[in-house]
Amino acid sequence: MALGRMLGMLGIVVAMLGVARGAWAAAEQQQVVDQAVATIEALHQDKAVGPASLLLLKQAKAVMIVPHLVKGGFFAGGEGGDAVVLTRARSSLWGAPAFYTLGSVSFGLKTDLAQAALVLFVLSDKALDALLANELRVAAQSGLAIAMLGPAGEIAASSPDAASSPDIVVWASGHGADVGPTLEGSIIKPRDSYNLGYYEHPVSVADILRQHRVREHGADGLRQALTLLAGLPG
Repeated sequence: MALGRMLGMLGIVVAMLGVARGAWAAAEQQQVVDQAVATIEALHQDKAVGPASLLLLKQAKAVMIVPHLVKGGFFAGGEGGDAVVLTRARSSLWGAPAFYTLGSVSFGLKTDLAQAALVLFVLSDKALDALLANELRVAAQSGLAIAMLGPAGEIAASSPDAASSPDIVVWASGHGADVGPTLEGSIIKPRDSYNLGYYEHPVSVADILRQHRVREHGADGLRQALTLLAGLPG
């Protein structure tokens, strides 16, 4: 009987530890979501690109937000950070976020203390399909035209085609950063462990971004921030 009680108590302790670990993991993901809200608010306050970003967001199939791009954030000697991607559940409503990582050998962060925030406006079905793949390596052979949103709201790219019909437009802001006009050489991939921890069951990025099979109220603020930025009804 005593052994049975001890085993029962041990089971309760193990269950409580599992809940605590899950809550801690979800807190890490929620921090990324909350930081993404701050990034969207910073974009909204960037008056130089305000009208351009509003138009891009209205046209976007999806948006990727990287709140903190830092040195060593993806692999030793490289630069990167966690990201969230959202797609439209309906014409004016955004769905739940999927967690990703984005990394590169160099985005132009000058020192170990430098950091940047990125917002990627995904404008084409081709770019969205590439994001839904297991891993996207951004290179010339990927066939994606990528441009930067310049300091005055202009679209800057290395080629006329990329400037006139970009698949992705990137807005960047940071301290001690000199983010180049391209994501050439970067790697974008789902962070499956974060998606599992946040939604508490196995879920693919297609489930989240294409089928919209999940909902997390902790992301309501982010969805509302995107809706407000685009000037669309919530």
